[in-house]
Amino acid sequence: MSTETINIQGTDYKIGFSFRAIREFEELTKRSITNANSTYDNLLFFYSTLKALNKDFQMNLEQFIDEMDKRPDLLIQFQTTQTEAQQAETDQPDNKKKATLRETFMLWMLSLLLLVLPVWLPVISGIFAVLLSLKLLVKLIASLGKKRGSP
Repeated sequence: MSTETINIQGTDYKIGFSFRAIREFEELTKRSITNANSTYDNLLFFYSTLKALNKDFQMNLEQFIDEMDKRPDLLIQFQTTQTEAQQAETDQPDNKKKATLRETFMLWMLSLLLLVLPVWLPVISGIFAVLLSLKLLVKLIASLGKKRGSP
């Protein structure tokens, strides 16, 4: 978890993405963080982050909203920090992204093979056995034909 600080009423508070903040948000709203899609939800997540990461943060929600009315730039600063953190996580070098994609594809193929193998192994071995039997039968018929044809 990376954290930065933000100054509210002369006090520096940690901000950042954390599971504690998600828990605070979900307890506060009684909704999943995945359903957060409004400015108010962002404001509530900001509040939840402050509560989760700062034991000395004492504002209640109404006091916090009053402060945000006075200083809306704080929410913008919080959102910018969150966006930059998400971008930093997704801005991997292309070769690392390709390696990750390749590893994911290989794991998917391996799991598919392991899933299908028990079903197809008897079929494949059965086909192999039939082909081997046919080959031996052809050799047997050929050798019998040679024996019958020779005086």
